[in-house]
Amino acid sequence: MPVASNSRYAQAARYDAPDAQGRMQAAVGLRLAAPPPLSPEELGLQRRHLLTGREDLPALAVRYVGDPSAWWRIADMNPRVFPLDFDTGSILVIPSTADAGRVERSRTL
Repeated sequence: MPVASNSRYAQAARYDAPDAQGRMQAAVGLRLAAPPPLSPEELGLQRRHLLTGREDLPALAVRYVGDPSAWWRIADMNPRVFPLDFDTGSILVIPSTADAGRVERSRTL
């Protein structure tokens, strides 16, 4: 399976592994290491979100990043819990992007 350049597995090592029939297939190693620490600039851009009700990471990813499949970016920035069972009242660190909140006008009035 090809790995997209924006996938959380884009930098993971690739291996050949046997499938159920014994044929060798390309595989991606697990990402077990923590992400690299944030730079001072990135630390200054962090946002926090207080979980209320039945919010989940994909919904927060839509709200803050604009893509539900980017939920793992929020998970990476917070303490690891299994199975992503953050409780109501938890405060999550939200990653920011350079374009977050930016308005770009493409025409003059």
